[in-house]
Amino acid sequence: MVSNEERSFGFRGTTFPAPAPALTGAATGRSEGSEASRESIDSISQKVGFGAAETFRHHLRRIYRNKSEFLPEIVRLIEACTDLFAMAEYPEDIYTEPADLDVDTLKNLGPLRGMAGIWEGRRGLDVNPKPEGPRKQAYVERIELQPIDPQANGPQLFYGLRYHTHVVKPGEVETYHDQVGYWLWEPATGTVIHTLTIPRAQVAMALGKASAEARQFELTATRESICSAPFLEYAFRTVEFRIKVSINPDGTWSYDEDTVMMVRGRPEPFHHTDRNTLTKIGEAEPNPLARAR
Repeated sequence: MVSNEERSFGFRGTTFPAPAPALTGAATGRSEGSEASRESIDSISQKVGFGAAETFRHHLRRIYRNKSEFLPEIVRLIEACTDLFAMAEYPEDIYTEPADLDVDTLKNLGPLRGMAGIWEGRRGLDVNPKPEGPRKQAYVERIELQPIDPQANGPQLFYGLRYHTHVVKPGEVETYHDQVGYWLWEPATGTVIHTLTIPRAQVAMALGKASAEARQFELTATRESICSAPFLEYAFRTVEFRIKVSINPDGTWSYDEDTVMMVRGRPEPFHHTDRNTLTKIGEAEPNPLARAR
C-alpha cells in the first residue's frame, strides 16, 4: 500500500510530488487540518484559470483519475500555487513605507557589499555566435557600481548599486559592449535583482535568492523578464539569461554569464557566455542621503 506522501505523478520520466493535503481536500470537497473558506478556494481557482471553485475541483478529480494525460494542467496548478506562496510574503498594507530605515546604503547591501566601487577586469572572455561557429574574444572591462538611496515600493525596501559597464577589445578604443542598470538587494526576502540595458535594444531583469552573508549567488532571467527589439527577436531570440557572481577572498569578484539564444537557421540553442574577474581601482562614494547626514 502506497501512502499519499509517497505517491507521485509521473510523465515521460518527470516526477511530481503528490498534492499537499489542502489541495487533496479541494479535490474531494473537504480540507484536512483546517477549515478552508469558500473565498480562498475561489481565489485559487481564479488564479489557476478555472473560474468557479466547482470547476477547479472537477479538474483536480480528472487529474487524479488520468494523471499522465493532464500534465499541462498539473504544471498550471503548480505555477498558480507558487504564485500564491510568493504573494504570502507581502503584507495587506501596500502603501505604508518603512519607518526609521538606515539611509546608509553601503552598510546595507547584503551580498552586494563586495561589489561596490570602481573595477577593472583584463581577463574577460566572450564566446559569441558567428556564421562559421562560436568565436572567442578576449576583452577588457571597466565597471563602476555606486550606491543609490534606499528605494521603497510601499512596504518593500531595496538597497542597491547603480552601475555602468564599458568593454573594449585589448588595445582598442572602440566600444565592444556597453551596459547600464542596477543591482538590488531586498533584505526582507533575501532577494537579489540584476537589471540590465544594452544599446542594441535589449533589457532584462534577473532574480535569485541569497543570504546577507553570501559570497556566491546566481540569478536567472526567463523569457517573461527579457525584452528585445523586433530584429533581435527575429534573428537572435534570447530565451534565458543566467549570471553567477563570486566574491573572492582576495578582494576581487568574478562573474560567469550564460545568455541562451535561438539563432535563426540553427536548430539548437546557442550559449553566449561571458566571464571576467574584476579588481578594484577606486572606492564607492556614499549615497546622497548618507552624505547629507
